[in-house]
Amino acid sequence: MLAWTLCLQRDMPRHAAQQMQRLWKAQDYVRLARKTVGLRGLGALGEGAAQRLLQVGLNVCTLRASAS
Repeated sequence: MLAWTLCLQRDMPRHAAQQMQRLWKAQDYVRLARKTVGLRGLGALGEGAAQRLLQVGLNVCTLRASAS
């Protein structure tokens, strides 16, 4: 979860596309502090992901996976 969050936050798909085109453009750096990540479900996996996301300074918002 943390690796995928960082991948998207750093816009790695854009970097990969530029690399394929042999373009080397600098991208603006966006700090993680005060950004929010939403998690659906807070079972064992969600709780572990939330802890790691909190450790790197992200806010975590959770949503129940079931209506009960």
